Amino acid sequence: MTRTRFTAFLLTAAVVFSGCGAGAGPCAAATSVTSAVSTARAEGFDCSSLGEGRISSLPKGTLYVQYLEIPLPASGSLAHTHIAGFVYAIEGTHRLEIVSGETKELTPSETGAFPRADRQAAFVPADAAHSHSNPGTAPNLWYFISIRPNGPFPGQQEVFATPDLPPLHDGAYTETLVFITLQPKGRTVAHKHGGIETMFVLDGSVEVYIHGASTRTLGKGEGTFIPADTPMQIWNKGAATAKFLAFFVTVDGKAFQTNLDTSP
Repeated sequence: MTRTRFTAFLLTAAVVFSGCGAGAGPCAAATSVTSAVSTARAEGFDCSSLGEGRISSLPKGTLYVQYLEIPLPASGSLAHTHIAGFVYAIEGTHRLEIVSGETKELTPSETGAFPRADRQAAFVPADAAHSHSNPGTAPNLWYFISIRPNGPFPGQQEVFATPDLPPLHDGAYTETLVFITLQPKGRTVAHKHGGIETMFVLDGSVEVYIHGASTRTLGKGEGTFIPADTPMQIWNKGAATAKFLAFFVTVDGKAFQTNLDTSP
């Protein structure tokens, strides 16, 4: 099918995660917030880095970030090369084999369990010959998450996509995927990121606060995008734990995250 824009999922608010100091990597220990404003600090928050990968340059053309849902039947397989991105297992077992590289078997965490790095997601480098296969006896299901040019995706479902992105800097970038949980009444630290950010809600709901914008709520199956260097904070004001994926594309030389001492 041709690219579908899920405009109901696209919000002008920002949302990602907290817990990293200025320039720190995903899920590093949070730096202290010097302000006496307690609401700027994280509470009931946790995250797991699912991996990162470096790309020497962005793909050519008009770019956007896409979360693509792909099924494979039992014993099914496909082999190809394409742009860089992350595989994230949703159902069943996913075997990812990179030619002249390693083979990984990715499986979803047990219900309620926190994903572990390299167990549920894996980075696929740009133009690396690789195969996806299903060694199980039932169909599997997985996401491929990437920054990519417009294009058709026959037989696959785009579950979330950003608008077309503005022109970006030339040079090398790092792609990062993180799994985040917010307990009921929990929140991230007030912060901003040095790169493009997207998120996609897996369970529960979150409220998104961004300086200068109205508060927005995202539920399961909804996502959003925000440009770099924009102050934000995410709250879970519901009764259930919220879980979401965050995908980042950060140009070399930019700090990954900077914590702020004031809530937006």
